[in-house]
Amino acid sequence: MTTKQYNELVEQYNIRVFRFLMKNLGNTEVCKDLLQETFLKLWEFRDRINLDSVKSWLFTTAYHAMLKHITERNKFVMKDAAEIELEAVDNNSFEDQQFFEHYLPLLPAIQRSILVLKDLEGYNYKEIGEMLQISDSQVKVYLFRARQKLRDMLEAQEIRG
Repeated sequence: MTTKQYNELVEQYNIRVFRFLMKNLGNTEVCKDLLQETFLKLWEFRDRINLDSVKSWLFTTAYHAMLKHITERNKFVMKDAAEIELEAVDNNSFEDQQFFEHYLPLLPAIQRSILVLKDLEGYNYKEIGEMLQISDSQVKVYLFRARQKLRDMLEAQEIRG
């Protein structure tokens, strides 16, 4: 990989990877650090990375950096709904955007990551599996469970409200 190719990849993927990290962690400074770490590793391993699979490699590396950060800090920064800046979700996803923004941080990290990648970023099962290094069927199961948990929370909220 040449310097020019590297710079093009940074330009092409930095916003996507940052958005992925933000939707999972919500801390701008931490996400900037993890993004920088991800692209630093891309440069370090530039001779070993296949350019055809660089997108999967970047998301996988960012995901592992995120998990390492969570493990090292042994905490997850929960944000209130007012701090979450999610894109508008299309009509095929969840009907109540405020509900989605409020309860997304309550899901386990893997479910939240898959939900964000599928419903907000628009990646397919295979791409998500490659990024997170799990099988397509595991992606489907985690996605089903995440959506089910959100539906259960919505039903509980409707009963209380």
